[in-house]
Amino acid sequence: MSLVRKYWYVAASLVLALIAVIINPPTGEMVVSWDWGAAFLLLALSLSASGMEHQHLFDAVSRNLPYLRKSWFLLLVLDILSYILGALVTSLYAVIFLSPIAVSILKDKERERFIPGTLSMLTLSAVSGSMLLPTGSPANLLLSFHGADAFTVLWPYSLTGLAVSVLFIARILRGRLDDTLYLPPAEEVPILGNQALKMLYVCLAFTVVLSSYNLIFWLNEVVLVAVIVALFDRQVFFKADYSLPLTMLILSIAGTSLGLGSGSPVLVTALTEILGSTFVAPLLLPGTATVLLLKCVNIGSLPLLSALPALYVLRNADDRKAYIREYACSALPAFAIMCLLAYFL
Repeated sequence: MSLVRKYWYVAASLVLALIAVIINPPTGEMVVSWDWGAAFLLLALSLSASGMEHQHLFDAVSRNLPYLRKSWFLLLVLDILSYILGALVTSLYAVIFLSPIAVSILKDKERERFIPGTLSMLTLSAVSGSMLLPTGSPANLLLSFHGADAFTVLWPYSLTGLAVSVLFIARILRGRLDDTLYLPPAEEVPILGNQALKMLYVCLAFTVVLSSYNLIFWLNEVVLVAVIVALFDRQVFFKADYSLPLTMLILSIAGTSLGLGSGSPVLVTALTEILGSTFVAPLLLPGTATVLLLKCVNIGSLPLLSALPALYVLRNADDRKAYIREYACSALPAFAIMCLLAYFL
């Protein structure tokens, strides 16, 4: 039962898929059309990101950021890092990697009052960064296999989210941009992890990006990642998250059998706000234009806490009410501006 509670979304997807195949049993053509490539490429990305975490890739960030003297510069660096990681290894992994580092540094600097706003900023920048590349989210990766290029369609919305997150730093600091942090004494910190493997996992993440653009066949990419992990870092197999690739494949089965779709941007956006893009994209893909779906599931991920990174931060935040308040103050303006852009573009 504990596994069911932890992975409730996998269980819910499985129930929906079982109902779908009972209503419309899959044919051989339908089985072939299930999104195997997107699911397995997401698995390769999950293995690469788990390898980065296992090899302590971001220890360098936690070692060097405490020596930044100005609060605004510390927050800006965290913001940009979250944006880049959101594009490269999904917004969920971006907040998993950076939120503990940010909380630890702010507590050491006696700036606990900045934590809710900083976590909100990291969430917004990670979600905004995820719009830039197919590897930014499971939904983008899925839709890239159906001809929707995230960068071409979403770059104005992505940069809008980044701009709002940067401006939000002023709110976190309550306008005190001259806030100065004390510098800790210099000390020798042991470097953990294998340096070569760290670089290898970063390279693998970039090859997944190339594969999402069909420059590398997805099956070759999955085999490459699996072989490297098996040869050099087998423990990563036990640390990787398999729930998202499995959920994507199960929902692809359900979506193909049900044949759902919508031509209404408002409806698709509203469903995304309630259920999250990871669930809506595979369910509505069979009957919805891919570019419309790409825009709506990305923009709709912002205003509520249905996005995976927001749910992760909320579950782990010490002050959840403060996080919800600060996230609303950052995400709602970004959402409103993006909706205006979508109307005119």
